[in-house]
Amino acid sequence: MEEPENRLEELYTSLCSKITSELAEKGYIFTEDLDDYIKKRLEEKGIQTHKIINDIRLGRASNDELQEYFDTEKRIMNEYYEKKNKLTDVSCSGKLIFIYRANEVIFSIVKDILMGEINGEMMEYEISSGKRIRLDSNNGVAIQVAYDPKTSMVHINIHQKKNLEK
Repeated sequence: MEEPENRLEELYTSLCSKITSELAEKGYIFTEDLDDYIKKRLEEKGIQTHKIINDIRLGRASNDELQEYFDTEKRIMNEYYEKKNKLTDVSCSGKLIFIYRANEVIFSIVKDILMGEINGEMMEYEISSGKRIRLDSNNGVAIQVAYDPKTSMVHINIHQKKNLEK
């Protein structure tokens, strides 16, 4: 029989990956991707970042080229921050998953993922600081998900259910 700790670890790893990829598919942008986003958008506009940086270092970039580069970069950053309502972060550590800058939609996406990934009984209820879900799976795992709109955070806790019948 598979060890409960291994089952927890596999579930945790699977959920971290699934939540991150599902949010990315739905257009959520992760904060650590800002540099990549700027670089990709500059390349889409035909600006080669490495060439510009090299020209700046060697003193070969004209003032017009520099101005165009910085103006374009600034426009891209503004475009990025306009999407701030879709700016999020997923942190996986231990048996906890935190989703920062979350909202009702992200909470709903997490709930759908859990319902699709785990068989068991799910209870959803309102709490003073937001919403909470408790899912008791058929294989002895309990998952609690809390959404707090004040902190814009979803917190997921995965643990082994206690007092299991042998």
